Amino acid sequence: MTQLSHQDRQAIEAEIRAGNEFQAIKLYRKAVPGTGLAEAKQIIEAWEQRLRVQAPDRFAALPKKSGCLG
Repeated sequence: MTQLSHQDRQAIEAEIRAGNEFQAIKLYRKAVPGTGLAEAKQIIEAWEQRLRVQAPDRFAALPKKSGCLG
């Protein structure tokens, strides 16, 4: 993985844990200029998988669904 500043890494991980994949991708692409959308998406998805294994309890709870299909 590309060297990111501690601040960038923390911001990206916070977005991943909050379930904001799109925002995490945007932050990653801003921190690593020249990264394509597909590449950044793959990196963030892999990063999320690693974080979920390391500390699953640190992720935001999924919102409860409502309605007849929830």
